[in-house]
Amino acid sequence: MMKLKMTLAIPELQEQNTKWIIPFVLIIAFFGLGIQATKAQEKMQAEQKINQLQENIKTKASNDTIEYKGIVYYNNSNEPLPGVEIIVKGTKTVTISDINGEFTIRAKKRNVLIFKYISCEIKELKLKKKPTIIVNLDKIPTPGVVVITKYEEED
Repeated sequence: MMKLKMTLAIPELQEQNTKWIIPFVLIIAFFGLGIQATKAQEKMQAEQKINQLQENIKTKASNDTIEYKGIVYYNNSNEPLPGVEIIVKGTKTVTISDINGEFTIRAKKRNVLIFKYISCEIKELKLKKKPTIIVNLDKIPTPGVVVITKYEEED
């Protein structure tokens, strides 16, 4: 049986030239990674600030609307008026008063509500901060009955 001896031959480097290379490479690598980490952290912070600002804008926009509740009466009486169409002017927000003449609608302060009902005058109401609304819709004045009679004279 024959044994094979293997030896690894490493060329000897000059000690003076190699002493500074390894620390230099480590320092460059450390600063390079540090700069990249700092840039990544700054980018992440900037994205978080943008997201926070967007959430604040959405929250503020949704907080601007107020839930208004009210009741509609017919012709200055205590008779509630069901089926009145209530529209926030300039928007697609619409609701209808219930059997008791009551309604709920979300709108911004200073919006205008339009109240429509058959045989009643259309009424517009500018909203204020007070969330309770009482509206009286007046009956449209209709002319009386006109009777036309034709007389003929006999000869």
